[in-house]
Amino acid sequence: MPNENEVVQGVGKEGLERELSELRREVLEARNLVIKSDNLLKNLHSDLKVVGKRQEEQAKRARLSSAAAYILFVLLGSLAAFGITRASVAVERAKLEVAKAESEKAQSRSAEVETKLDESKKEQLQIKVESERALTAYRTLGERDLDARVKGLEQAASLERDRLTPLELKALDDRGVELRAEYARVAVERAKVGWLRGDYRGVVNALKRLTVIAPGQGDAQYAAWLLGMSLHKLRDYKEAVAPLEVACANPKNIKNGDLALLALAQSYEETNQPAKAIETLQRGMQLYPASINAPLFIARLRALQRASSAPPTQAAPQP
Repeated sequence: MPNENEVVQGVGKEGLERELSELRREVLEARNLVIKSDNLLKNLHSDLKVVGKRQEEQAKRARLSSAAAYILFVLLGSLAAFGITRASVAVERAKLEVAKAESEKAQSRSAEVETKLDESKKEQLQIKVESERALTAYRTLGERDLDARVKGLEQAASLERDRLTPLELKALDDRGVELRAEYARVAVERAKVGWLRGDYRGVVNALKRLTVIAPGQGDAQYAAWLLGMSLHKLRDYKEAVAPLEVACANPKNIKNGDLALLALAQSYEETNQPAKAIETLQRGMQLYPASINAPLFIARLRALQRASSAPPTQAAPQP
């Protein structure tokens, strides 16, 4: 039977082994925990690196986004400012154009006003000049000598009547009515005397002056006969046509109407109006069949009819 010491020693040895096994087990567990902690630390470190990289990437993205947003903001702000500035410039330019157009209109109106003012001044000056000339003519019309008063009629005839007042016109017309009739009688008598003397140029001058000073006064048909016949004598056929047409409007009312018709026909002929010349000669033959000048009507009519019916002559060929 084992003794007490052996039992104690056996019990202590078993307890020590048990403690040692427990200690060994604890050490192993602690080692495993350390290894596991180390692994966890390593994993945590790698995770921290990944998170750090992600954070750096996010920070980089954030910086890039901020820079892009800033650049976009700057661009948008610049575009907005440019648009506003351009719109403002366009508005100011439109205002400037409007102001320029208004200025040009104002200048144009000012120029028109100045032009009208100058024209008004000129018109007033012309009215004043015409009034002074009218006064001079009025005073001349009051002279005793006929020729002096006739000069007054010439002065009155040369006036611009639209620039005279109604009172001035009435005063001139009242004083000139009787004088025109008197001058017409004197002028026709002088022309008649000149015609009898053969002073055809004097007749023309006197009667042309009459048509200017006192048109329609006196024996107008006889005055036209004298003027037309005198121009015909002077071979001024073109100028003779008009007064001879007046004289031949009713040739039976004047003496020597047949001569006026002959002269008118020749004037037509000389001014290349053969049809009118033939018509005038035929009329003369009807009105004056027993006139001493009837053979002249017939001869001239036959000559004109032959000339008008003859074929046009051709120039001889050049050798």
